[in-house]
Amino acid sequence: MSSRLDRYAEGLKGPSVLHAVLPELPVSINRLHRVGMHGKPVLSEDGKKYKADALDALKEAWLFNLSKFKRFRFAKYTLAIEVTLPRYGPGGLYAKGFPKTAKEPVQQRDASNFVKLIEDVVAKATGIDDRYNFTVIVSKKAAEEEGAERTEVWLELAEPISSVNRA
Repeated sequence: MSSRLDRYAEGLKGPSVLHAVLPELPVSINRLHRVGMHGKPVLSEDGKKYKADALDALKEAWLFNLSKFKRFRFAKYTLAIEVTLPRYGPGGLYAKGFPKTAKEPVQQRDASNFVKLIEDVVAKATGIDDRYNFTVIVSKKAAEEEGAERTEVWLELAEPISSVNRA
């Protein structure tokens, strides 16, 4: 484990943590919705397919651990997401032609654009509403080799909420 997120995740072992590797990259929020009737946003076909595939992958990865995972009705959770992108090319992290033909060394791939879809899929897989994700950590990195693109997800129980502080 080499990235900051990986070092953080090393401390997330045990029954209060779920971890899964999704073999696909999430659909960017920029392609997640299309305009439906009356101008309302509707989940795109790409979004529907990713959501279904990711949900199946999470359920399979968490089949045995989900029943042991410490879940509380009212609790704070930490969601960590690491997106491993292709190094170069369409959808890649780095611009291949920099500095001769590309203006920037890094392509426009905002890590935050992947968060909402992952939150929704994790919520559906675990039954834990994403409003309880008090900390969300998102990281992106380049794949070491071609075809190694993936998304890693960790969900940790941070602390139960025993009472609500009222001002």
